Amino acid sequence: MLIGAEPEGAAPLAVDRFGAASMVSYAPNQVTGWWKEDENLIHWRHLGSFSPHRTFGFTISLGKARSLQARLERIRLPAVVHAARHAGSYSVVTALLPGADPTLRD
Repeated sequence: MLIGAEPEGAAPLAVDRFGAASMVSYAPNQVTGWWKEDENLIHWRHLGSFSPHRTFGFTISLGKARSLQARLERIRLPAVVHAARHAGSYSVVTALLPGADPTLRD
């Protein structure tokens, strides 16, 4: 289902209510005064790692979404997804870089 919203928020309606297998989102990361200036940008999206909705999704640009909407027909997009959900962790690298000014670097 083509959506202009956050996938996590749209999943109850798109997947649970209307039976969509997945979602294709063209929503911006954040709406600003200039977010529609470049219709080729593809914004970062995600579903919660342990979402109760058994679905997946893709992100496309606003320009690509508009071209699909202009076709006025049902469009099926084939997809193969290999995924698993499991607990995990990741490391965050932290560094301290002293400044060049000897009075301020400490």
